[in-house]
Amino acid sequence: MKHITQGRFRPWLCAGLIAGSILGAAAAGARPPAAERLDRPRGERWFDELKLELELTPDQESQLQSLRTAQENEQSSLRKQMRQLRSDLDQEFKQETLNEGRIYAIADQMAANRARTQRLAMENRVAMHKILTPKQRQELSELRAKRMPRRMDQPD
Repeated sequence: MKHITQGRFRPWLCAGLIAGSILGAAAAGARPPAAERLDRPRGERWFDELKLELELTPDQESQLQSLRTAQENEQSSLRKQMRQLRSDLDQEFKQETLNEGRIYAIADQMAANRARTQRLAMENRVAMHKILTPKQRQELSELRAKRMPRRMDQPD
């Protein structure tokens, strides 16, 4: 005798399992499919999550939106500069004779760019700290811990 997962019942069993999974997820109030969530930039999705989870006041929402816009503009500029520096570095390594001074100067510019990116992130956190209440700061800390596990805590 054949098992139910073999033969003519197999397609029906697979279809039933798939339908059950979909209906179960819908009934449980699952998040929308990834394709629907990913149609917006990551920063917007994170900001929407903050608005919901932290229960921001309209004033806080406005301040954080302004902060986010300013940071995104500067981050975009820094990414553009970094792409150009990488391109310049690639060109230097394609030369017949290496110009070590130019290579190290580009490397220094790249390091300064990364340092500015880190500084910008810290400036943003300080500004957010000033806008949020102590309870909201605690909730934000918990949200960050859930979303981005600390790399230092992860085993090698």
